[in-house]
Parts: sequence; C-alpha cells; structure tokens
Amino acid sequence: KKKELEALRQLSDLDPLTKIPNRGCAGHTINELLSASDASLTHAFLLIDLDNFKSVNSLYGYVFGDALLLEFSTKLKKHFSHLNHVLSRFGGDEFILFLHDIPSTAYAKEQAENILQLLQDMFLQQDMAYTITACIGISLSPEHGEQFDVLLSNADTALFYAKQQGTNNYCIYDPSAMSPSSYIMQSQENLTQMNQKPFERSIIDSTIITNVVEILFDARDIKTSINMILSLVGNFYDLYYIAIFENMNNSSNMGKILYKWCIDPTIEIEIKNPI
Repeated sequence: KKKELEALRQLSDLDPLTKIPNRGCAGHTINELLSASDASLTHAFLLIDLDNFKSVNSLYGYVFGDALLLEFSTKLKKHFSHLNHVLSRFGGDEFILFLHDIPSTAYAKEQAENILQLLQDMFLQQDMAYTITACIGISLSPEHGEQFDVLLSNADTALFYAKQQGTNNYCIYDPSAMSPSSYIMQSQENLTQMNQKPFERSIIDSTIITNVVEILFDARDIKTSINMILSLVGNFYDLYYIAIFENMNNSSNMGKILYKWCIDPTIEIEIKNPI
C-alpha cells in the first residue's frame, strides 16, 4: 500500500508528457531551496516560452508538437543536470528553470543564451525545414524576490519585455525600467483576443487519455486510481481544484463529494453551488 501511495505521489508530481516536475511540484521544491539557502547566495529563475508554438501545432499537428516539447525537455534535462537546479514544465509551451547558487548575473545570461542555442542546434542536427525559437524572462533571488510566486511574476514581466524585442530573446527583470501597468494592459488585451477566438486545442488531449487508460488498466484499488487520475488531469490542465459529485437521480442539486483534488492539499475548499 505504501509503495502504491508513493508511486501515486511521484506520478502526480510529474508532467504527464515530459515526465519532468510540474508547476506544483516545482513551486514546492523551489520554495524549499530558497528557505534553506544562505542569504549570500544568488539564484536565477528562468521562464522559457517557445515562440509561435501554436503555428507548429497548426501545421504539423499536436502529436508532432508534443514530440517536440518532449525532445526539448529532454535536452534541457541533460544540459542542466546539476542536483539543485530545478527544471519544470510550467504548462503548454512554457518551462521553468531554477538555477541554484549561481556565481554571477552573467552566468544566468550565459545559460539563457545556451538554451536559445540548444533549440537552434536541435533542428540543425536533424536537418529540419523549420526552426523553433524561444524568449526567456529572468528574475534573480534574493534581489527580485525570495519566493516562487514573486520570482515567477517578475520573470513573467521580463518575458513580456523580451517578446517586445522580437523572437529568440531574453531579458532580466529590472523594476526601475519595466512598468507593470503596461504589462497588465497588454495581458488583458491578449486575453480579450483569446476569448474572441475558438479554443484551438481539443479539450480531451490524447496524452492525458493514454495516461488515464494506463492507470485504469493497472488499477488494483479504484479509489487510488481515481485520485491518481484527478491529479494527472489537474496538473495537465493547470487546474486548481477538481471534484466528483454523487449523482442525485438527475436532480439539479449535486450530492456529496465522492472524490476531490486540489493543487494545494492543505487547503480545504467548500463548494456551495457546483456546476
């Protein structure tokens, strides 16, 4: 039983496609590293976003796009194999790389350039007719924050400014030169444009279906299997909370919660009017 629970925990911490830590796991690990770190040490938080990745999915299909994400993550994992570096798939075509105890800011810039070069080399070696580039936002700890959420927010702002310069760029967060208000306004504009377009990706993803089928095929305990599936779905779609309710004979009122999952297991959420 303990082995099954441990396997469940480990699986729920990983991104289903790339098998590297997901956002929830990375946030917990990075916060632990920051809490235990000496105040004199410097760390770098890199938010990596692949440029125009939607066009890859449109031209070559999602299976090809998933294969590309898997190969890129494998290259990153091999390149950044240091024990205390944390690599994570943040979601979609975004990755997080936390560089623990770096010698200088120049080192963070060097690693950002290495990542951009790694992408170019990946396609040159395969003699492909297309190329994929990326933009990277960088925040530093403790200068720009000492918690995961703060570093992520500042790296996201830096990423926005990197994208303003064009593709294949990186930018380090600079609070004196970067206006949060312009970033927020642009983000709201992008959100409005997204809401006006049909959702381009199928709600039911082939990757998650494959994982669910495997879990059910190997199921020994239905409760453990369902909890595992909820965890996979929640992490895959970047959800905060999922619940399965009892069917009350087609009534409009839901029954009791049979199974639930939350990205933060310490939080108890009460749902009064479930949809």
